[in-house]
Amino acid sequence: MTEKLFTPITIGNVTIKNRVIQPSMCVFFAEEEGSIGDAYLAYVDERVRGGVGMIIIPGSPHGKVGPGRPAMSDDKYLPGWKKLVETVHQYGAKLFCQLHPANLQAGRGFKIEMPADYTVEEIKAIVASYAACAERCKRVGVDGVEIHGAHAHEVAQFMSPLYNTRTDEYGGSLENRARFPMEIVKAIKEACGKEYPLIFRMSGDEGIEGGRRIQESAEIAKLVESVGADAIHVSRSMPESAEYASAPMSTAEVWRTASASHSKSSGPSRKRVARSTP
Repeated sequence: MTEKLFTPITIGNVTIKNRVIQPSMCVFFAEEEGSIGDAYLAYVDERVRGGVGMIIIPGSPHGKVGPGRPAMSDDKYLPGWKKLVETVHQYGAKLFCQLHPANLQAGRGFKIEMPADYTVEEIKAIVASYAACAERCKRVGVDGVEIHGAHAHEVAQFMSPLYNTRTDEYGGSLENRARFPMEIVKAIKEACGKEYPLIFRMSGDEGIEGGRRIQESAEIAKLVESVGADAIHVSRSMPESAEYASAPMSTAEVWRTASASHSKSSGPSRKRVARSTP
């Protein structure tokens, strides 16, 4: 088991030296205006120096910037990302950017726009924003991108039968609820080329009444794969079910494995499927 952990793995056209991957986290080391400074570079340096094969760093394609995660919504942020690329690559590791919209998450006790509040024109503009962000990532040397479709963030809301009450082509059926993330995947591949690696992260089971279960998630995984996703990153839960997302130490080890296993056996036919905590 551990021997395989330290063997290379390929996602898209990128080969990662081992399978130890640090997922995206909002660590509040970015500067107040969303740029990457010395504190963030030092944080990342310590992680990649320790031997991880890949580190995923959140980058906001749109939304209000702040210290929670770096911004990637404008070319003015690219110098900091360039330094980050150099920091990661010097240790032979790979860098992916998780396209993570700022301040757009349900279930945290503050007002947020729900899927039903967006016009079709606004949805199209958001899709274009994700594609533009991915293009910046490729231009500055980031090895690939990850779409954050978990934990009640923007994309996750559209896929959830609990949050998405739309009655048009972006709501209702599973296929309609998956339309928004599918359009994002397609737009990124058109902007960056089909070979540019793309991971799709999702909650396998939302863990809340009226939310999406693993069986539906496996079907959505097939849909995003069909339009270009190179790997599926299976997480768990939403803010309202945080006890499952960040389980206590008393929880049995590898208890989330079943979700990833079901996604792999019932979902995408050939793509990489991984699991993680938020």
